[in-house]
Amino acid sequence: MLSYSVQDIGSSLLMAPEKLQQVNGWSRISHARSKIFRPTSIEEVRDNLSWGDILPRGAGMSFGDAALNNSRKLIETVSILELQKIALDKTTGVLLCSSAATQKEILRLSSRQGWLLPAMPGSENITIGGSIAADGHGKNHYLRGSISKHLISMQIMLASGELVEASREKMPGLFWATVGGLGLTGVILSVKLKLQSIGSVYASYKMKGFDDVDKMVDLIETQKTSYEYILGWVNGSFKPGKPWQGAVSVGKILSSHQVKEPWTLPNRRAIKLPFLNPVPGGGMLAGRIVNYVIDRQFRHGRNNVIDLNKFFFPQDAVINWNLAFGHSGFVDYQCCVPVDNGKEFFKQVHRFLNKHRIFCFLIAIKRFSAPEREGAFTFAQNGYSLGLDIPVRSGIFNLLHLLDEIVVDYGGRINPIKDARVLPGMLRRMYPRLDEWLEMREKYDRNRIFSSDLSRRLELTHQ
Repeated sequence: MLSYSVQDIGSSLLMAPEKLQQVNGWSRISHARSKIFRPTSIEEVRDNLSWGDILPRGAGMSFGDAALNNSRKLIETVSILELQKIALDKTTGVLLCSSAATQKEILRLSSRQGWLLPAMPGSENITIGGSIAADGHGKNHYLRGSISKHLISMQIMLASGELVEASREKMPGLFWATVGGLGLTGVILSVKLKLQSIGSVYASYKMKGFDDVDKMVDLIETQKTSYEYILGWVNGSFKPGKPWQGAVSVGKILSSHQVKEPWTLPNRRAIKLPFLNPVPGGGMLAGRIVNYVIDRQFRHGRNNVIDLNKFFFPQDAVINWNLAFGHSGFVDYQCCVPVDNGKEFFKQVHRFLNKHRIFCFLIAIKRFSAPEREGAFTFAQNGYSLGLDIPVRSGIFNLLHLLDEIVVDYGGRINPIKDARVLPGMLRRMYPRLDEWLEMREKYDRNRIFSSDLSRRLELTHQ
């Protein structure tokens, strides 16, 4: 018998009628107006699919246009009341939950019982369904991989309305097409995951500084055998002659004997911006402020012990921080290149950013391992992930198209879940096996019920 601890997470949600509504990507460079369906039951989800041209949407944390469907329809999975349960087997660490469960809700329940999601992207508000659609990763990908590595099975409603269970053993083609499938293969309703055990709800970290690419890469490689979590940060104020400098943060979760109250997870105190930044060019100013604050945090020798909320989700100290970048928004550019090309790639990127004086308010470096399965649409590879957060300014998209060429030359690929401007031909150069994914999608959605702004932009809706 499974001894599940159950928590209701949906009792306060109310059904609302469909309506035409403004919807934005998180970085606010992509916008859409869509009919919103808020089904409260599985049967209502099936009814919604009959309308066609529809896309499941979780918490709307995708940076680009992956969760937008302009002039068409969206299904908000957070409204499905009959699925709003989180159940954890305290003995085995097996989690059963709705796809609409957020990382915040899961962390609150599981961590106090000694369990943790092994792969967590950087916001507590991301839903599990959204994380699966992106094959989400955290600061420990080199050790734990992405969420798919820990995913046991999914309950999916197909375009036909049929409800199926997909796993590595049962319907494996659908399973792997849905992982990282950007919500275009079906509606994920519930999932079963294997969590990792932890010794407390606190983690320690320390900062190790560097002043060139070689030192940064060497730091990451030497520290990854001793620490579970690694994140590199680079100061993004580029100009000719500016060195590649920053710090690598290394961290680990503490054991119970290292902390006075190992299972007391403090409630998160967060602030909320009252309105969208109205100042013309205010996004650049906001970026300078963010870069300064992060620079103060990523100082060589700095160390601390913090709770897991602060450790995993520092950006959520400001709930709606994206509003600080105003009407223009910002670009979140993430790519991954093979490990053998890492140093030369970073040096080439450094030269490119300096030459064009591209200001990045955040640059994040992660170490990836080889994926469990090299799928047609798999972003991760054994190598390094580079994330550039850039306030939008004139000409920036053209510069990023040039950066795409550098990424491809070094065997890399962009992360489509964060993208809003890559060209279809470039995507195929980065994902040469894309037709395999399209064939699987055609098998389960012959009438092309599921669509998104991303699928049309990248020519994924039609073969």
